[in-house]
Amino acid sequence: MSPDKTTMLLNENRMLARRLERVNKQMRHFVALHDRAMKLREYSEREKKIQDMYNTLLLNNIPDIIFILDPELCFHLGSSAFRLFLGRENSENLVNWSFDQLFRGIMPEDRIQWTRSQLESAMSERRQMQYREEIRLGNDKRVFDISIVPAIDQNDAIMGVVCIMRDTTEQAVLMARLEDLATTDPLTGLLNRRHFLTMAASKVAMAARSHMRMWVIIYDLDRFKQTNDTYGHAAGDYVLIKVSSSVKKQLRPYDVFARYGGEEFAIFAMGLNTREDAAEFTERLRRAAEQIVVFGDARIPVTASFGIAEYLPNGNLEDAILAADAAMYRAKEGGRNRVEF
Repeated sequence: MSPDKTTMLLNENRMLARRLERVNKQMRHFVALHDRAMKLREYSEREKKIQDMYNTLLLNNIPDIIFILDPELCFHLGSSAFRLFLGRENSENLVNWSFDQLFRGIMPEDRIQWTRSQLESAMSERRQMQYREEIRLGNDKRVFDISIVPAIDQNDAIMGVVCIMRDTTEQAVLMARLEDLATTDPLTGLLNRRHFLTMAASKVAMAARSHMRMWVIIYDLDRFKQTNDTYGHAAGDYVLIKVSSSVKKQLRPYDVFARYGGEEFAIFAMGLNTREDAAEFTERLRRAAEQIVVFGDARIPVTASFGIAEYLPNGNLEDAILAADAAMYRAKEGGRNRVEF
């Protein structure tokens, strides 16, 4: 073989070797990429499993009622508390149930439709909503604070809506109790002095718009200290309860009635168009207060003295109360168990 052909063959072999080396490098690169992709896939699957496990633990252990609806408001996922709320053990049987199907029999039809509109608004307006709902579960009425949160993915697309229901019945009962303590007299259940002033002031505006005359009536039980001293404070408390109950039965729904202090009571009345009407109305209350209260073996005679004052539209409520109080003392000075202006 001539030297030229030998040189040519050597050059071709070198070129082929370089090509093979490049192919080998590319193959090693592809293998490395494949290995990396497989590791990422395994990592992603592991992460998904961890996330699913976390979500399951969260949904099954959180006390709040949580359920997720798709954009068509069909059931997708729910917590253990949600299954318990519905009275169903297996939430998988509920997949693709509509919101209406889920809550029919639990909420009235009009509330279902109203809530559906709130769910739709939360998604269309992309905003969270909160409200309070009373739901009757059997014979038990429960109060829930409800949050509706639109579910939005990383591409800003609506994926559905998340509903969270927190049972706040005990808190609602406590708040109602605290409000009751702040506004009512614990012995008689009537309004207390402070709330009487608030309620009477609100009635003033209503009466003024309707051009109705307004009256403040104050009454005080006669010789009440003597009743306490003779029969004891327990008997005295019972007398206050019985007499206030008798007087309350004679009042109209829009009259304001309060224990103003001790054995003194206040009434704000409107719609009595003349002085005679006010006197006749108050006389009826006086007759209701006059009674024999039976407490154990004791028969306790009870009377009360009443004072009336007109509240003028441009007047002051406190002044009207003072005027009625002064009239009540004139009734006592005039012999008790009577009505005075």
